[in-house]
Amino acid sequence: MATWLTISPFGEGVSPFEPGAVDSLVYTGQNELMSDTTTIRVSRQTHGRITRLAQQRHETIDQTVDRALRALRQLSMGRELNDELTDEEKTWLDAELG
Repeated sequence: MATWLTISPFGEGVSPFEPGAVDSLVYTGQNELMSDTTTIRVSRQTHGRITRLAQQRHETIDQTVDRALRALRQLSMGRELNDELTDEEKTWLDAELG
């Protein structure tokens, strides 16, 4: 079963990490309105994990997801850089600069 991944605003006595705290407005960590947002469906387990991680890091869910995506991109680039060079890449690197 899936749930909607949402971010609630920081409001009077409202924690963005409370289960079921849903609002049509989404805010950044600086209480600024995010003008362009969307909703994604994730499993309840994933929703709980990302919510707990964001709470532990004192971040919004948006900030935590953004950091996770950046880390995945960096990991992917690192693995690519570690791959064996193709014959074409070796030829290009061995070419004379003349």
